[in-house]
Amino acid sequence: MDQALMENDLDTTSCMQKMVCYTVRESSNKVSNGLASSKDKIIDGIVTNEWISKLFDGTPVQSAIRSGLDGVNCSNEYSLCKLEQKTFANLVRQFANTINLT
Repeated sequence: MDQALMENDLDTTSCMQKMVCYTVRESSNKVSNGLASSKDKIIDGIVTNEWISKLFDGTPVQSAIRSGLDGVNCSNEYSLCKLEQKTFANLVRQFANTINLT
């Protein structure tokens, strides 16, 4: 995925952060509203875990997790990445299908 982003002149760090932000924000919102799937609960549990927080402390991943948990507008926060949420969802779905996760 990193290679494909670079070949299309997209900022890989910003795109990774944007995808993490979107994923965390959506899962956190669903958990808060009682609409969470098992996947959402797992994601929320992982990103709110103290050990994970310490593991990623000071990294771009932690910044994206924080942004997602704080409910920021991921598109505005990571504007260097021109891909939108719908595109990410399609890419993740295609990747999951490829490795047989769905």
